[in-house]
Amino acid sequence: MNPLHVYCRLRDMGIKRSIALHVCRVYERVVFKKFLFLTLRGSR
Repeated sequence: MNPLHVYCRLRDMGIKRSIALHVCRVYERVVFKKFLFLTLRGSR
């Protein structure tokens, strides 16, 4: 799931905008970029 998808799902659940943005930024740094790096690295 990309960070925008996570943000939208959090907002759908009624989470405040500021909290959803914070969670998505952390998710992007901790999970998404590492997953993307491993995916791109493995495709060579």
